[in-house]
Amino acid sequence: MDYYEEEKEPKNHEWAATSSLSIGLVEIGGILTAYLIKYFGHYLYGINIPLENGWADNVIIDGMINGLIQGMNSMMHAAGPVIEEFFLSFFTETFAWVFISLSIFGFIFSLIGLRSAKARLAMIGMFLSLAVIAYNWWFISQIAK
Repeated sequence: MDYYEEEKEPKNHEWAATSSLSIGLVEIGGILTAYLIKYFGHYLYGINIPLENGWADNVIIDGMINGLIQGMNSMMHAAGPVIEEFFLSFFTETFAWVFISLSIFGFIFSLIGLRSAKARLAMIGMFLSLAVIAYNWWFISQIAK
């Protein structure tokens, strides 16, 4: 027989507050990046890092540096159109519904997180989720017109 009462640990809901804030920040960051790519992405075409000659005073190291620069240039030329196409897909009705559903999860997490010590983070996450829902709802209504 046990004479000690076990104390129940209070439930920790800080994960929900942090998750709601993270979901809201990632969605807002994605939408802002999509707008930047949409309007300024064409400035990224043709970017080249110039090759370095004699930078390290060693032919082998200079060759390695120039090989790395050429690899970066090739990667930028190949990835630029793919990244631009990906972010332009954010301006479709399907992605708007995906953002709305993610924001609903973020809103639910913020409601759970209000009972934690990080209630302020949960409130910010709630406002971000509501802003994303409102924006995407407006966006879907504009597509329907």
